[in-house]
Amino acid sequence: MSHSNFHTVLQPKVQGSWNLHSLLPSNLDFFILLSSYAGIIGSYGQTNYAAGNTYQDALAHHRVAHGHKGISIDLANVRSVGYIAERDDLAAALRTEDYMGIEEAELLALMEYSCDPTLALTPENCQIITGLDTAARLRRRKITEPLYMNRPFFSQLYALDDDEAGAGRHASSSSSAPNDDQSAGGNSEPNYGHLLSSAGDDIDEAGRIVADGLARKIGAMMELDVQDMDTAQPLHRFGVDSLAAIEIRTWFARTMKADVAIFDIISSSVGIEELGRLAAGKSEFVRGAEEGGEGGGGGGGGGGGKGDV
Repeated sequence: MSHSNFHTVLQPKVQGSWNLHSLLPSNLDFFILLSSYAGIIGSYGQTNYAAGNTYQDALAHHRVAHGHKGISIDLANVRSVGYIAERDDLAAALRTEDYMGIEEAELLALMEYSCDPTLALTPENCQIITGLDTAARLRRRKITEPLYMNRPFFSQLYALDDDEAGAGRHASSSSSAPNDDQSAGGNSEPNYGHLLSSAGDDIDEAGRIVADGLARKIGAMMELDVQDMDTAQPLHRFGVDSLAAIEIRTWFARTMKADVAIFDIISSSVGIEELGRLAAGKSEFVRGAEEGGEGGGGGGGGGGGKGDV
C-alpha cells in the first residue's frame, strides 16, 4: 500500500486516540478504546489497521500505569448486528476457518463492565481480547484451527481448556502419518499424501491436485469464493503478501511435504496452476518429483516478484 493509504487508516486510531487522551479531563469515570483483535492475530493486507489497534492497546496500558481510567476492547467480528450482519454475502464469506466472532449481547456486556466507575484497573484487565477460543472448544464446534494458533504466542490457548485440548494438539503435531493435516477441527482437508501418491509419476495430475488445494487455501485465508478465482493469476492478485506467503510455504511443507521457496510463492509471473505443478514436483509423495521440480516453475523464482511484496 502507499504511504498515504497507510496513514489514512492509522491516523484516526493513533492521533485521534491521543487527542482524546490529552484533552479530556484526567478524572473520567471510564475511557474505552474500541480496538480490534486484528492487532493480536494479524490481518492480511491490513497492517495499518492492525498497527493502529495495537497503539490503542498500548495507550490503555499507558493510562492505567499513570493512574487514569483506560480499557482497550479488542473486538472480533460482531455477528448479530452492524455491517457484517446486514451483508449476507460478507457474513457467508467470513464463515471460514478463523471466523470466531461475538454477539451483540456480549459486546453490550463488555461495555457495561468497562463503564463501571468502581472498576479497579490493572495491567492485567485493561485490555480485553475477544474472538479467541481454545483448541478443544473449536474441535467440539467442528471449527478448523485458525492458522495464527500455530504461532508460539498462542500456545496458552491449548492449556486453557481441559485435557482434551492438549491431547488433541499433541496428536495433531506428533502424528507419524506423513500426510496428516489434522487440526482442532479434525481432518478438515483432503489427505494430500494419499492423493499425490495415487497420482504416481504423473506430475500434471499431481500439479492439478496441489493447485486445487492451494486455491481453496487462499480462498479461506483471503475470504474469497474459489469459484471466482482465476487460477492462472499469480497469488499477489488475491491479496497474498509476504506474511501470507510464509503461511502458504508452511502449509506446503506440512501437507505436501514440499519445500517451496517464498520467491516462487510471491512471484509476479507464477500463477496458482504453475505453482501447484512446481510444488508437486518437489513433493516427497510424488514419484519422480525431483525431475518435475527441476522444470516446474523454478524460473518464476528468478523473477522474484520483488515489487509485489
